[in-house]
Amino acid sequence: EQRQAVQPGVHGHDHAERRIDVLELLAREAEADVVHPRPAVLGGDTDAKEPELRHLRENLRIEPVFAVEIADAWRDLAGWSTLEETLADTSAFADAAIAAAVEYAGHDLARTYGEPRNLAGEPQAFIVLGMGKLGGRELNFSSDIDLIFVFPDKGSTTGARCLDNEDFFTRLGRLVIRILGERTSDGIVFRVDMRLRPFGDSGPLAVSAAFLDNYLQTHGRDWERYAWIKARALT
Repeated sequence: EQRQAVQPGVHGHDHAERRIDVLELLAREAEADVVHPRPAVLGGDTDAKEPELRHLRENLRIEPVFAVEIADAWRDLAGWSTLEETLADTSAFADAAIAAAVEYAGHDLARTYGEPRNLAGEPQAFIVLGMGKLGGRELNFSSDIDLIFVFPDKGSTTGARCLDNEDFFTRLGRLVIRILGERTSDGIVFRVDMRLRPFGDSGPLAVSAAFLDNYLQTHGRDWERYAWIKARALT
């Protein structure tokens, strides 16, 4: 009888089976920005208000993809998926949401400040590392996401309003955190925890690879090094 009680929601099960297609669509939307440019929603403003953040999430197609999480929860409650499958699906959703937020925020800031490059003129990527449950693909429905932001080398941006790379990537990190973690009337995407970065809350939000390596060699405590066992690059 319990099985019959959930039977009217079979459509939800069908929706859940399409979860990978939805995640792939989210990734393609980020790549399609070159072909179908999105409007500059925040214009480099990391202090945007709720309407702008809601508009940004809508453009990112993150809000509609919450259906993926609902479908995963339905499958879990109905006993149609194992614990391992539910955790993996929730982690995959977080991966896609983070990648989309980074892609969009990066384009938004680049319109104002240009592209970050090192002293040799080489483009610099924004590396988001997932730690803890996210890094181990063990994220559950109530988990926050532990992140560390890293960039390869020092340098500066190419725009008329030039920033050094640390400043640019710090602004980018703040914007990503706001996109994912700022509470609006629609709720949040994920709570973001940055305390595993070098020196914790007192440390810089985004660090160079050399800074990170020196920190772990010189200041890293045992438990911090153990935490890196689950570290995973998401972008």
